[in-house]
Amino acid sequence: MKRNNPNQMLNNIQFGSFKDGERIQMLHKGSFDSENVSFDKMETLIAKMGYSRIGKNHKEIYLSDARRTSPEKLRTVLRFRVIKQ
Repeated sequence: MKRNNPNQMLNNIQFGSFKDGERIQMLHKGSFDSENVSFDKMETLIAKMGYSRIGKNHKEIYLSDARRTSPEKLRTVLRFRVIKQ
C-alpha cells in the first residue's frame, strides 16, 4: 500500500488492542436526525438484559458518505458502553 500512496503519515500508523469494557452497538439505517430512535431501542434492550448505560458518550462509525448518499440510505454503527447491574 505504501508504494501506491506516498503519504508520509503512513509511517505513523500503529495497530494494537485494548480492553474498554462491554458495549452495545446497532446498525442505524437512515438520517442522522433519526438516530434517537435507534438509541431508544438500544436503551430498552440493555434494560431488559439487566445492563445500564455508562455515561452519555457514544461512538458513531459512518459506513456511508453523507455527501453522496441520500439520507434514507445512510448507514451508521452506533455504540456505547454498558455495565451489568
